Amino acid sequence: MIMIERRVKVRSHNVTKNLMMLVAAVVLTLASCSPEVPKGYIQPDEMENILYDYHVAEGIATQKMGDGDQTMAYQRAVLKKYGVTQAEFDSSMVYYMQNTKLLHGIYEKLSKRLQDESKSLGSDVAGNLASGQTSLSGDTAQVWTASSFLVLPSQVPFNYHSFSLRVDSSYHAGDMLTLQFDSRFIFQDGMRDGVAVIAMTLKNDSVITRNARFMGNSMNVLQISDDSRIGIKAIEGYFLLNTPMSDKNSTTMKLVFLENIRLLRVHRHDAPAPNPVPTGDSLRKAGPDTAGGPRLQARPQMLVR
Repeated sequence: MIMIERRVKVRSHNVTKNLMMLVAAVVLTLASCSPEVPKGYIQPDEMENILYDYHVAEGIATQKMGDGDQTMAYQRAVLKKYGVTQAEFDSSMVYYMQNTKLLHGIYEKLSKRLQDESKSLGSDVAGNLASGQTSLSGDTAQVWTASSFLVLPSQVPFNYHSFSLRVDSSYHAGDMLTLQFDSRFIFQDGMRDGVAVIAMTLKNDSVITRNARFMGNSMNVLQISDDSRIGIKAIEGYFLLNTPMSDKNSTTMKLVFLENIRLLRVHRHDAPAPNPVPTGDSLRKAGPDTAGGPRLQARPQMLVR
């Protein structure tokens, strides 16, 4: 009986040992299968640095009110800094455009880097309000809790970013929300076309939506309010970099930086008197985009509750 128990223990130990070795082998195999960028192309870390400096160069050109030629001159200076030719950069972008997961990883690191830099420089909403960028009355609070920086490339599905906010007792009937963000495009060619959408679901399940198109380097402001003083149930929205059908297979660099994203909630003491609000979800009845231009290429899962 004792011998049988010992054999069972030995077999159990061997099975466990073999299972652990198998798991380790699978992990090592998966790690070895992670894509590596060939030596002939710019490596991810250096590409991240180049795109970061592109962003800085675009900002300098914007501040100096430079034209397209001046912006391109700044961008050429960035490539010269890293000892990269335009042809090498273009071929590397083609490679990354064809390996979108790698490119998305670079954009995620870039967004975090810009976010961390903004925090280190003391960027906050209070400073923006004090500088007179936005004039609001009533009690104001910053309610945006996600990253204040986003990088959207033209490739689907990475050209879309949705958001939703938790609504609690700190929201009052009649509140107004102001979405603010700066857009900065880095396009080698093609039309610049982005859209921001915010939707407010009220407690009677009616939905109010506002959208804004951004097509250049600018500060953008989008306001939405519970004018009927019904009370707010949910807040959702998204940012989208439109990709025309003709650009689906494009291999040139097309991305937009969204920075200094903030959402201000205002308790208005002078809210207007209640007005009748149609019931039902107005999003489901939406017609062509009210901001003008072609209908947005929004996918069905957007703003689904």
